Parts: sequence; C-alpha cells; structure tokens
Amino acid sequence: MSDSDLEHDTNERTHSKSEDQKQWKHTLGRLIGWVLGVFLLIGGFGGLFTEPLSGAIILLIGFLIFPPIVNFTNSKLRLRLAGGLKAVLIVVLLIILGAVTPEGENSSSESSQPKPTKAISEKHTIANDPLIKQAQDKERLAKSSQLKPTKIIYHKAQISFHLLNKPFLSRYDRAVNEIKKSTIYNEACSLRKSYLKNSSFQFTDWIGKIITISTDQGGDVAYIKLVSKAGEFKMVYQTWNNRLSDVFDNTMLKRDSKVYNQVANLQEGDFVKFSGKFLSDEEKGVKEMSISERGCLRYPEFIIKFSNIVKY
Repeated sequence: MSDSDLEHDTNERTHSKSEDQKQWKHTLGRLIGWVLGVFLLIGGFGGLFTEPLSGAIILLIGFLIFPPIVNFTNSKLRLRLAGGLKAVLIVVLLIILGAVTPEGENSSSESSQPKPTKAISEKHTIANDPLIKQAQDKERLAKSSQLKPTKIIYHKAQISFHLLNKPFLSRYDRAVNEIKKSTIYNEACSLRKSYLKNSSFQFTDWIGKIITISTDQGGDVAYIKLVSKAGEFKMVYQTWNNRLSDVFDNTMLKRDSKVYNQVANLQEGDFVKFSGKFLSDEEKGVKEMSISERGCLRYPEFIIKFSNIVKY
C-alpha cells in the first residue's frame, strides 16, 4: 500500500470517528433537552397558578430547549436561534427569573426572624414513605378519639362502596402468584369504576373523620385528608397534597372558595359530612394514590374534588 493510500485510509478513519463523536453529542444533547424540557414545562405550567411571571419565564426556557418545540419552530416557523444566542437568551431569562422571584426579595429578613406557625395545621405533614404516613394517621386518630360522635349513620351508598372494596385484600393475599394477584387488583379497579359510573362519580353526604388539614406557604390552597370506616373497612378521601400533582385535577381547596372557608372552621379529628366527585383514571379506573397493588386494596386513598364539607 502506498503512502498516499495509507494517508487516505487514516483520514477516512479520523473523519468517521469525528462523525461518531458528533452523533453521540447530538444524541446526548437531545436527551438532556427532553429531560430538562419536560421538567421545566411542567414546573412552569404549575407556576402560572401561583407566580404567573416566574411560571411564564420557566415555560419560555422550556420552549427554548424542548426538542419537539425547537424542531417545530425551526421547520414550521423558520425561526432558528444559533447555539450561542440561545445560551445568552437562557442566561438572561434566568437572571430575570432570579430578580422576580418573591422569596429572593426577603430571604435575609426571613432568616433572621422566627417563622410564624399556623393554627389550622402543621406544614407538609405527609411523608413520602407510606409507613410513616400510616403512623402519622394513627397518631392523629388516637389524639382525636374523644371527638367521635356517639353514633354514626353512614349513607347507604357509602356503605355499599366500602363493602364492595372489602373482600379484595384477602383474595389478593391468598393468590398463589403475581399473575393472579394482578388479576384480582384489576378486577377491583374495574368494579370500583363500574359502581361509581352509576352516579357519574358523584356522591353526597358521606361521613368521614379529618386526619389532616394543611396549606401551602401563605395559605393560597389547602389540602385535606379524611378517613372513613363505613362497612368496617377503612378508606381515605383526600385532595392532592401538592400543586404539581394537582395541575390538571384542580382538587386542592383555593382560598376564599366555599369549601376552603368551611374547612377553615374545622379541625383535625372532627367528624364531617362531605360531598364531591371521584376522578376517573385510565389505569386504575378511579384516581387513587397508593404506590402498590396491595396498598390500593388494603388502604385505598381516593383523590376527591370536594364540593361540601360540614361538621357532622
């Protein structure tokens, strides 16, 4: 092989390696764009309901890096930003975001002063660990046991719904393998949805006990969690406990709304009559927040859009 052939072969390998590196960098860049873009778009959309200006800025940053949106602006709108210009624009937006974020204005004064406590609830009482959640619920139930009415008369529809859910846990535990367990779980989800469809997922004057009342900082929205033992089977009815999860469901109680004002006059441990609506869910039939099949059957935690909550 001549020197020219060797040089040509070496150049081809170098060019091929360079192209592979470019392709790898491009793929990595798109992956990062997808991850950060989704995170920023969800966070920005949620922020529109609390801090509209900050939320809009976060959304704009997400638009600049989310690959499908970038491809659309490049091909359809023929609006292409050079990499350097895009980076500068993102930095400018981040600077503006830092300037308009409310907490940044008074962080120094807050750190030197004791934070006020709220009478209606402690902040962020729900832990991610389900065992911790259950322990907290038991503690609250024990502290408030003296508030129990002498006799509770549950609505017939509520008793029926609780009894419908009751048998599935024992069947699930007796199942000999995971396939049969999942079949029982799916049967429970389907039956719940079929039962609630008859009333358009709505219910009136069911009875439960308040386990948690909590608000975000500033009290713009409230989270409430109720437990009921109708039919001698315990189930939970609650709103979402954070704004991000609640972006599309809108279950948290907004300040100055009817239900927010009703709950402001109640306390943890009170027995209440409550009305509202279950939420349909493609996976579970009815929206429920347990993280495991067994948890969904043993201690169901349904997400509710409440329309009325009054003391029993």
